[in-house]
Amino acid sequence: MEPLICPYCHTTLPYNSYFCFNCGKKVHEPPISVWTELKIYVYSILLPPIGLWYGYRYLTGKDSIKDPAGKRVGLVAIILTVVVCIALVWQVLLIVKMFTEALNTAMGQMNGGSLDSLGL
Repeated sequence: MEPLICPYCHTTLPYNSYFCFNCGKKVHEPPISVWTELKIYVYSILLPPIGLWYGYRYLTGKDSIKDPAGKRVGLVAIILTVVVCIALVWQVLLIVKMFTEALNTAMGQMNGGSLDSLGL
């Protein structure tokens, strides 16, 4: 492997350096850790809007995140967030349907009418 040259002070560095030992500036982004990746996935599942933010941030390489594995993490975070949102909407629709059916049944037993006859 070729040595790395610091773009700030032009010091020759080992190819696997993340920071320049001369000036202290970041020359290469460290790889994403397993714990950070896990945290992003948990946020994507439990707090979907935060998962979209992380997904966009890692997928587009914003905030100096240019790690190739970061793009994978961003894509997985967005997919998890979308799947969770679809599941939540589906669950809410099922609950509304069950509530409406129960209300129609109760109104039918009380006075022979239903929400459908009221136009609701």
